[in-house]
Amino acid sequence: MGASKNKKQRFLLAHPNCYFCGGIATTIDHVPSRQCFKDGIGPESYEFPACARCNNAAGRMEQVVALYMHLSNHEQSSLSSDQLNKLVSGVINNDADLLPNTNLGTNKKRKLARAWGYVPPEGETYADAPIAELPKENRRAFELFERRLTCAFYYKHAGKILPNGHVIRTEHIAYMHPNAEELFEGIVPMLTNTERPSRQNQSIGDQLIYGWRYDNTEDFFLMLAQFGKSFFIIGTAAIPNSETDDESYRLHSDDLVPSV
Repeated sequence: MGASKNKKQRFLLAHPNCYFCGGIATTIDHVPSRQCFKDGIGPESYEFPACARCNNAAGRMEQVVALYMHLSNHEQSSLSSDQLNKLVSGVINNDADLLPNTNLGTNKKRKLARAWGYVPPEGETYADAPIAELPKENRRAFELFERRLTCAFYYKHAGKILPNGHVIRTEHIAYMHPNAEELFEGIVPMLTNTERPSRQNQSIGDQLIYGWRYDNTEDFFLMLAQFGKSFFIIGTAAIPNSETDDESYRLHSDDLVPSV
């Protein structure tokens, strides 16, 4: 326990301010949350300084995103039943309205399947298809997760805290989205760096891979992250300008939790 406490103190001495709001850091935040990884084992060096307020504000929404991430992962060995049950129980207890709706009729399943380009395998009907509808309200969980991820990666690669006056735009795209490749055509060539986060003496596979670009002159940051075979997240952070003058970009100051 003493070694762990000393390690935390050294980390916070080196990183005294919250990566998200710029306040005094008193905790260490794992971004992405360890819940997003199989058995809760995430990559090393993805720890960020955080104030207690910002760290605590994200927990429930991170749990929601982690659940969807694992449920939508097309890797069969995504996680253990114990980990899945713990996530499901947590969301039921804290945010039951954000659980997927699995009680769908055949017509609704067919409509959703066609929208996503899903065709049931031979011998299976749309009624049997493993399709669920996501509540619109879960967008707020994903948006918080995406914006925190963008701020954390900006901090890691730009080497500073994202200014409150910058704007952020994020989007998440399902791994199986029929037009995913087209959506990334204009982004991938812009990325100048690729990261494969890892953990010493323990394989975490390809649960997280991302590319990024930082322009110091314009203070512009762009990243594209892939979470296994679940989904992709695009994050952009920039100084407000004519190109960011639409509702998809929101000020980072809007993210910050008011002091009580």
